[in-house]
Amino acid sequence: MTIRPSIGAALSAVSLGFALALTAAISATPAHATTFAPTTEDARIDAAELIVRGVVREIWSEEDHNGVIWTRAQVEVSRVYKGRLQERSVVVEQLGGTYAGRTMRVDGVARFNLDEEVVLMMDRAKNGNLRTVGMTMGKFTVRLDPYSRAELVQQFQVPLERPYDHRFLPLPAEGQRQTLGDLEARIQRRVEASK
Repeated sequence: MTIRPSIGAALSAVSLGFALALTAAISATPAHATTFAPTTEDARIDAAELIVRGVVREIWSEEDHNGVIWTRAQVEVSRVYKGRLQERSVVVEQLGGTYAGRTMRVDGVARFNLDEEVVLMMDRAKNGNLRTVGMTMGKFTVRLDPYSRAELVQQFQVPLERPYDHRFLPLPAEGQRQTLGDLEARIQRRVEASK
């Protein structure tokens, strides 16, 4: 199929216009640092100021004074593996979410559900708020293996366009299942080694 020069020129102009509009939109959006690195589990344990186990009790979204949406989860803490905690709950924040009918999607963020049991590796952002180290890599969902009845931990990222429900995460293949006890032992060894 041959495209006439006039149609090709029109398509190029539309593509250029789209590229310019996209560039303007990106430059008008405030930049926020995210924490993809460090990438290994040992590095995330080392980088974490606070590592806890707990249950998500509340989730809400807010917009800051720059119009940026943040989603926050309050976690009732049952165990502290690293760091000190003054209260029995923490609030962890993630960039993005839905507020007042407006949605801001950010790839790689940790997602939460009410009553979800989690292990979180967290550090503090420049504003002092807690966030997961390595975004979704700093969050483990705790669940029961229906076959062995052992407590498992797993990291699973559901695409942003799909709803997240921790109750329906696919069970890892048998050889890839990680127990909570194994994760706790690795955290304890790493924390002890860094003293």
